[in-house]
Amino acid sequence: MSAAMLARASAIRQGAPVTLCPDQVDCDGYYDRGFGVYQDSRAPIRVYGVDDGIRIGNRAGSRRASEAVTWDGRGIGNRNLTWVVCVSGGDPWAVVLNRVGRPRLERGIGQCLGAT
Repeated sequence: MSAAMLARASAIRQGAPVTLCPDQVDCDGYYDRGFGVYQDSRAPIRVYGVDDGIRIGNRAGSRRASEAVTWDGRGIGNRNLTWVVCVSGGDPWAVVLNRVGRPRLERGIGQCLGAT
């Protein structure tokens, strides 16, 4: 949630695109390996690690999250997206990103990877 808020605020402040993407600089891989907020030139604004035991997947719980999101200089995101964050033994939390680019937290929506 804080990474999405940082990316959006940075894009508005700079008046230039900012991207939140998985697996750090290459924007390739999965969010549960780590992720970062980058200026359009891939200059890091902030890089985040992910603790072992945390899984980040899509809302359906059918695959690991891997999609990058870019906010333009007005703070508008390029997609709708829901990341479901699961910790072993806990209930899932979802970070929901609407097309306007604002993130929000939701509890009780989405499924953890491999859940039936």
